[in-house]
Amino acid sequence: MECDKNHGNEATAHKIFVRRVFGGLVVNKVICCSCSYISRKTEGAFGLQLPIENSDSLIGALQTHTETTVADFRCGKCGKKGIVQKIELERLPPVFTFHLKRFDSLNNKIKKHLSFPPVIDLLPFASSDKVTFPFALPFEMHLNYELYAIVVHEGETSNAGHYYSFIRLNSNEWYRYDDSEVSAVDEEEVFKQMAYILFYAPFGTNCFTDFIQTLQSMNVFTSLPVSQQLSSSELAQGDKGSRSQADKDHIRPETTDKHPSLTCDKKAADEGVSLVAKKKAAGGDESSISKGGWEVQKRRQRKRKNVIR
Repeated sequence: MECDKNHGNEATAHKIFVRRVFGGLVVNKVICCSCSYISRKTEGAFGLQLPIENSDSLIGALQTHTETTVADFRCGKCGKKGIVQKIELERLPPVFTFHLKRFDSLNNKIKKHLSFPPVIDLLPFASSDKVTFPFALPFEMHLNYELYAIVVHEGETSNAGHYYSFIRLNSNEWYRYDDSEVSAVDEEEVFKQMAYILFYAPFGTNCFTDFIQTLQSMNVFTSLPVSQQLSSSELAQGDKGSRSQADKDHIRPETTDKHPSLTCDKKAADEGVSLVAKKKAAGGDESSISKGGWEVQKRRQRKRKNVIR
């Protein structure tokens, strides 16, 4: 009995660890093109699964996945057709995971290179109402996340093949982990890969092990009071409890049910065919986001070279 109890406690601790490191919240919105009514549903999420058939980059896949138009969907309030479906990030996890869907409905592998930036700004994809972090941290968390690991699948179907990974141990040191073999690789080699899973940590995280140890020293994984631990039902319902000061610092002004940035082409809206959604002011096109990430990376590399000299 004692052994079973210890095993249960260990399993619970592992679940808390995974939830705290990878778990976040997303808001699913349905916005009517005609009356601008918004319905919201908050759900727990462990990263995002992104279709890649029609995209050439992570940013492009993310933009396509988080905002789509459904012309024949009827609004539950005004009864007219034409809506926008949006997925927005409400609670950001310490580690953000992107699962690139490399297998089609017939389980055939989609063999294409999808570019991914060293640094990604999640602000354009954050909730227009608020964005929070899961708990107060002794260091600053922001909406810039930096690549620290990728998983690669080698094979033809999801039922067979081989997995290996690339992990960044320091600011610019990458290693390939292939079963028991570990070897240093150039950074350029990492970004040539057909990645299957991408892991991003807060910008400035030099060593992910140190990052996790910092969180463990705060006892945020196994020693949280029951009242502060998120259950599965709470993850599905969203955060309805009190917020920490770190959360309050990132809360944005509440918006009304009239979507401020949505405009519809009147003729198309009447026919329920199409609509146009303006991008958020904080957003930008795909190239500007990716370019910014590369520029940050180059500045860091130049700084390290100057220190060595």
